[in-house]
Amino acid sequence: MQPNTPAPDAKTRAAALAAFLFLAAVACLSVALVAPPRAVPEGAPPAEFSSGRALRHLREIARQPHPTGTAENERVRLYLLKELRALGLEPEVQMAEVVPRQRGGAGFPSAAGRVTNVMARLPGTANSRALMLAAHYDSVPTGPGATDDGAGVVTLLETLRALKTDAPLKNDLILLFTDGEELGLIGARAFAGQHPWMKDVGLALNFEGRGAGGPSLMFETSEGNRMLIRELASAAPHVVANSLMYAVYKRLPNDTDMTVFKEAGAAGLNFAYADRITSYHTQLDNMEELDERSLQHHGSYALSLARRFGHLDLRETKGGGDAVYFNLLGTLFVNYSEAWVVPLAFVTTTLFACVLIIGLKRKALSVRGMAAGFLAFLVAAIAAWAVVTGAWRLARGLLTGGFESLPSRTPYDLLPFEAGLLLLAFAVAAAAYAFLFRREGASNLLAGALLWWLLLLLLTTALLPLGSYLFAWPLLSALPGLAVLVINNCGF
Repeated sequence: MQPNTPAPDAKTRAAALAAFLFLAAVACLSVALVAPPRAVPEGAPPAEFSSGRALRHLREIARQPHPTGTAENERVRLYLLKELRALGLEPEVQMAEVVPRQRGGAGFPSAAGRVTNVMARLPGTANSRALMLAAHYDSVPTGPGATDDGAGVVTLLETLRALKTDAPLKNDLILLFTDGEELGLIGARAFAGQHPWMKDVGLALNFEGRGAGGPSLMFETSEGNRMLIRELASAAPHVVANSLMYAVYKRLPNDTDMTVFKEAGAAGLNFAYADRITSYHTQLDNMEELDERSLQHHGSYALSLARRFGHLDLRETKGGGDAVYFNLLGTLFVNYSEAWVVPLAFVTTTLFACVLIIGLKRKALSVRGMAAGFLAFLVAAIAAWAVVTGAWRLARGLLTGGFESLPSRTPYDLLPFEAGLLLLAFAVAAAAYAFLFRREGASNLLAGALLWWLLLLLLTTALLPLGSYLFAWPLLSALPGLAVLVINNCGF
């Protein structure tokens, strides 16, 4: 407690405002930098992936809803067969009846049905194991399926066209267009359980869509993914991914065709974009709503990774542990072995302890003051959460009809809500500090708040190591600032 702390002068307030504006600008820049890449028109060089060329296929595929077993589904299938033959391949059709084992608890229905998968194989010159690119061509009955998963389907077609302009790959390339994904992954189960090509697959790249735009996220991979992440970082021109997303996804009940491929023993990378969720499984899943840049992002992954993994030994895709990975300032993709998580936490904890000891010795910090800072952060966080939650519920109640009938109960124009609630949260947290803890010094308030980050770092290191980066690196980045405060004995 520092009862004689002087009120902040104009210079201090100006510095605080400048720091806030700087951090806000960095945050906005980071978000902008992970936006999908620009669309590439039809006239691009033949060796490039062109979303403009891919859209020609998508206009044919996403004319109407085409769920499994319908005439539209058959029309799409015939179109795929025609295009694959035009690209010089001899496609195959797998017709299968699937009654998979029941998954889930008692009373949970087990998906079953008759599906027709389409596949083609491009032989390599020195195959180790095959690289498989996969997407599902069926849609839900309620939407034309332009993004779920027409964009994934045309990504495969345009990637194959671009690859045909290169020298042959060493590994075989399998293109798999599954049927019945929307019925419960039954097309993927038919391929994995009944088709002989599955045993040849060393690595599967799956392309999905859940929304109408945004960056294509590499949201799921497989165990022992250190080599895959390293190659992803080296080969793909615009990677957007983080290991926390994968760690959380593993604990969710969500499935895609990748779930089946991994159960069959293949390593994998799974890609999807998820902005504008209101288009998901609705009539808005159409050509007009699709962000072409998201399709281009899909293609940048598919083509670059096919070229990279098509020449690597895919018998060694697992091993070496998992990777921790994340985007820094948008475009910089950081990745390192999970084996570094504990040493990093130890070093961070040690450095933090050293700064606290120096601060206590110099009387820039006090145990009581840090306890107040620890409490201040908790109070500010709870107050912000409570006010923002109340404001969101009030907004939903005031709008006619609410959001009950919309996908994920999300408004169509979400950005103004997100921006407004974010600013409200900041204002409430700032008010809590200003009115309840204004007599505490900056050093104690910062040290107390960082104690929460240290606690969360230790918890994630023990329980969720792939997400520990979220606390390790911000805490490390904040320590120099805290050190400057305690060394200069700043109490403002």
